[in-house]
Amino acid sequence: MPTGDGEKGVLPSTASAVPRHSGANLPVTEMEKALALHSPTLVTEIHDIARREIAEEQSRFENLEAKAASIRGQMGIAVTVATAVGGTLSQVNAVRGSLGHLAMWVVGAFALSLVTGALSTLFAVLAFRVKILPIGISEEVVFNKEALSTADSQTDQDAALTVYRRYLVSHYWQIRRAYFDGNERKAVLIRWSQDFFAGFVALLAIAGLLCVVAAIPKLRD
Repeated sequence: MPTGDGEKGVLPSTASAVPRHSGANLPVTEMEKALALHSPTLVTEIHDIARREIAEEQSRFENLEAKAASIRGQMGIAVTVATAVGGTLSQVNAVRGSLGHLAMWVVGAFALSLVTGALSTLFAVLAFRVKILPIGISEEVVFNKEALSTADSQTDQDAALTVYRRYLVSHYWQIRRAYFDGNERKAVLIRWSQDFFAGFVALLAIAGLLCVVAAIPKLRD
């Protein structure tokens, strides 16, 4: 990718870059080699990107936690409804008499709804249990004597700040990775939970619809 007019060098194309959602990670050693920069502005930009990424992943984690809690709450209400329906269906003789040949279909749909409901709850609980330990900037990294000494030995303040920020960027990015990996695991579990919850609701609706269909002839009589 060519640079603009009056600018030196040629930039590499990003067309073959691995998308963020793939989970591919650049080795830390490769990252540190890429950060061997001297431009204060460029290092500051990368430094700020890393900080923004951490903030975004922290916000995403909180949103996923809220989703998992919401699904658990919805399942509590759904279980109450399912219990009421199950109480009615447990009266086998009455069900056979009122539903006729559709009785087995209604019971089957209800039984499957219980299975999908249980799986939805299970995945929601598993998602809620995916915890990311409080991740902060390591004191050992911030106060690393060698890093501070190297930065302090620079000829001017801008150079010192550039060297120190360049050193911190890879640490920030590893923090971002920890959040990202945990968030991806949580998001997959929540997606499964939502899918099974949709199945639970659909099967309950089918069971209810079959009851209505079975009741129509009796209402006409």
